[in-house]
Amino acid sequence: LPPYYGNLGKRLIKAPKLYFSDNGLASSLLNIHSLEGYSGSPLSGSLWENFVFMELVKNGFRPGKDIFFYRDKNGIEIDFIAERNSKILLIEAKENERVDERRLNFLKVVPLFTKKETSCYVACGIEEDKIISFRNYKLYNPLKTEYRI
Repeated sequence: LPPYYGNLGKRLIKAPKLYFSDNGLASSLLNIHSLEGYSGSPLSGSLWENFVFMELVKNGFRPGKDIFFYRDKNGIEIDFIAERNSKILLIEAKENERVDERRLNFLKVVPLFTKKETSCYVACGIEEDKIISFRNYKLYNPLKTEYRI
């Protein structure tokens, strides 16, 4: 997945991120063979991010065309920046159901997109089948939500 750096400045990381197209293969290579192994793994968050990425691809986003990531040299990162219908979608993949707002960088990155409408989402393991809206972002579970962001 290439970085998004269209006119956002020169302090960005420009190395691409790599994802597996098969989470089962990635888990096997990490020697994770059960739900217990997944839950106890320090890499479960990375596997969740990989899963969210593949769900976005299945929903029609094309890496390098309308989906990217953002990371600057100060460590500010957004897992996925997607463009759809002239809108910018900022998406964070957080495995846990409870999201710590202090670990979200939406408010630091949204001002960079002054000429486009932005929406912020957290893809996490909530139990609800619908999108839950908060003041600055929305939660959804890519395993349950039929809504296409």
